[in-house]
Amino acid sequence: MPRYSYKCEACKEITTIFHLADERATDCSTCEAVDSLAKVLSNFRTSSRRSAANSRSAGRVTEEFIQDARQDLKTEKDKLKDER
Repeated sequence: MPRYSYKCEACKEITTIFHLADERATDCSTCEAVDSLAKVLSNFRTSSRRSAANSRSAGRVTEEFIQDARQDLKTEKDKLKDER
């Protein structure tokens, strides 16, 4: 759900509110003033994609994790055998 920043004209408090794009907040929850909120521009973030050379696919990351886990399991099994 998108978040929007509003400034109350009565108390000057800036509040972040989550709501749908076609909705609008009007009443201040801080000072309870009615119809006092004005939407303010805020910074927004976009997701950036890493270059193909720097990124690893989810499948590759999963495969590496599984290989590491298998190696850890083998090491632990070997330790248990040595303890017997």
